[in-house]
Amino acid sequence: MGERIGRAAELLLGEVLMKERMVRGLSRMEIGRKINKKEQEVAKFEAGEFIPLPVLEAYAEALGEPIQKKYIRRISFLRKWEIEKKEEQHELVEIYRALFEE
Repeated sequence: MGERIGRAAELLLGEVLMKERMVRGLSRMEIGRKINKKEQEVAKFEAGEFIPLPVLEAYAEALGEPIQKKYIRRISFLRKWEIEKKEEQHELVEIYRALFEE
């Protein structure tokens, strides 16, 4: 399996989620319990591994930052577009930043 397109967006998303988790004083184990994932899976997500949309929604909800459905639909569209066009969608980076800005 080749390298995924959209790696920059996934890396940024992982960093943002880790920062937000830490700001709230949650361990990886604690957030993992909230999203029904193992601590090792949380670590992989925070390191930039692809996060399925239902997991992203659960993670954001657990952080007290629920994601509006219009953003979920846009993320889904852009992820599919990346696969079809084999071209990184930089708008994803902008969306991920905006979702967790204060």
